[in-house]
Amino acid sequence: FVKVALPAQMKKKLRLLMEVIEAESAKISSVGYELLGCDMILDDELNLWLIEVNSSPQLEATLGARKTAVDAIVPLVTGTQMDLLRFAASGRQRLSLDPEKDLPSKGNLELIYRSDAR
Repeated sequence: FVKVALPAQMKKKLRLLMEVIEAESAKISSVGYELLGCDMILDDELNLWLIEVNSSPQLEATLGARKTAVDAIVPLVTGTQMDLLRFAASGRQRLSLDPEKDLPSKGNLELIYRSDAR
């Protein structure tokens, strides 16, 4: 498992991708959340290409590097999801979310997109 520091240009492109995903998902009536697996690739000019979106990503920890990556990321993601559920239950406004205080399980995950929706 390799921790990667994302260049500012890539973070900007990921934020744009999240805006598009959010705009499209707003068309769907839902009160839950969906775990999606987004396969992306960066080219040599740091252009971010979305290859596919899996509606049922396989998070099976098998062997080698995949097992190491899954074992490292799943506790962070699931812990952060629980933190977000606790935050939502608190009734506080979405924009008041403080990742450092409200997401203690995030570990070295970094918030790179914050929705303006309330």
